[in-house]
Amino acid sequence: MGDRAAHLTHGGAAQRAGPEVLGQLYTASRGRRGHLDWMRSPTIDKELIPRGPARSRGTYDGFEITEEGVAHLAEHHAAYAAAYPKLSLPDPSGRSGGWPEKADRLLNGLQSECWSITTR
Repeated sequence: MGDRAAHLTHGGAAQRAGPEVLGQLYTASRGRRGHLDWMRSPTIDKELIPRGPARSRGTYDGFEITEEGVAHLAEHHAAYAAAYPKLSLPDPSGRSGGWPEKADRLLNGLQSECWSITTR
């Protein structure tokens, strides 16, 4: 594990927050808004922005993951998952198997059904 990953994995709760928040940023980037709409985050401000994996969207507009952050999470996902087995970190590389295709089909069908109910 490189120095940058080591910095985010060694230590207590404050260090665990780095990979956890990076995972939340990645998940948010794939959502409807495309960013994490937090007003403030000491972890992002002090740990992630100075190292490059995250950036601020401006005053009170939230945070987003950078391409460097996605690459960092993909590269070090296995190390983070081993160091923090209780965290459910997304794997941008897709190596971890991820979400079953059958579950996507089921959820898409349910989404369509829900939308049809709300438009009646």
